[in-house]
Amino acid sequence: MKAYVASGWFSPEQEESRLDIISALTEAGIEMYSPKDDNMHKDGVTNPKEVYFENLQNIENADFIVASTEGKDMGTIFECGLAAGWDIPIVYYWKGGTGAFNLMLSQSGIAVHTDFNSLLDHLVGIKIQKEVYEIPYTGENE
Repeated sequence: MKAYVASGWFSPEQEESRLDIISALTEAGIEMYSPKDDNMHKDGVTNPKEVYFENLQNIENADFIVASTEGKDMGTIFECGLAAGWDIPIVYYWKGGTGAFNLMLSQSGIAVHTDFNSLLDHLVGIKIQKEVYEIPYTGENE
């Protein structure tokens, strides 16, 4: 089982959510690819096109995506749209989320978790069952 971490890291809140996802995947024993940690673009050091294509390849090769909705990061939204188009399951992490969740995200994902423990429990279940399974979203949509 391998996951792709889709998340911004451009604010303290985004980075906190990203690190929660990485911690949960690590604790569950699931291999992952994290663009920030594995092949982040660095001006003058890496080629943007190569980074882009490596990220696409890792999305395509992932068994599922774990995506943070914190700050509505444009790159994360792109990665999730691509994953949905390729029928790659998406687990959303809406840390501390209350109220209505975005309709397009709720319908494209296999789960929406609003706290770390819920996310971790789902990931542990995926690891144990060796299968990416759905926990249907039952909340309100916006």
